[in-house]
Amino acid sequence: MSRVTVEYQWDRSEYLRVIRKAALPWIYRYQYLLGVFIICVGVILDIEGTGGTSLFIYVIGVAYAVYMFSIMRFATAKSWTKAVGIRGPITVEVTDDDVSTKSDAGDTRLNWAVFPKAKEWSEYYFLMRNRFFVTTIIPKRAFESPADEAIFRNLLRAHTSSKLIPNGPLDGGQESPSVAS
Repeated sequence: MSRVTVEYQWDRSEYLRVIRKAALPWIYRYQYLLGVFIICVGVILDIEGTGGTSLFIYVIGVAYAVYMFSIMRFATAKSWTKAVGIRGPITVEVTDDDVSTKSDAGDTRLNWAVFPKAKEWSEYYFLMRNRFFVTTIIPKRAFESPADEAIFRNLLRAHTSSKLIPNGPLDGGQESPSVAS
């Protein structure tokens, strides 16, 4: 039976960087772009010479962009304060049967069916749960050895539809069947 155990701890800046850049679906990270689009519409109306309408569109676009950008910054910062169990040590044990997590908040043991997808970024692995916005994030720095990371990657391939970055040494010299987007 394959088994990998990793232990790590978040600091506030790393946690917020990961949450803001990776954990949220792109549509939620970039909602302020609708405001930029509205500003562009204002520019087009201004070029066409519609007068006061373009100023109104500018103001709405800027207000919306600033509001959405601020909300996303403050909401993720508040998640550090409100989230239970992320400030202390976190231990994740991954086996052929399940994924177990231990933190200050408690212990969970979930079978692989709960994690239909996984993806890899340059510094992190994400185990995506069936529920929207719920992700187990494992920093690559938590693996004690390349052999442990290779076992983990094999478990991801066996139990999830994974998007992994091809890595010859960790993949046993074989090409990874899934490539990160």
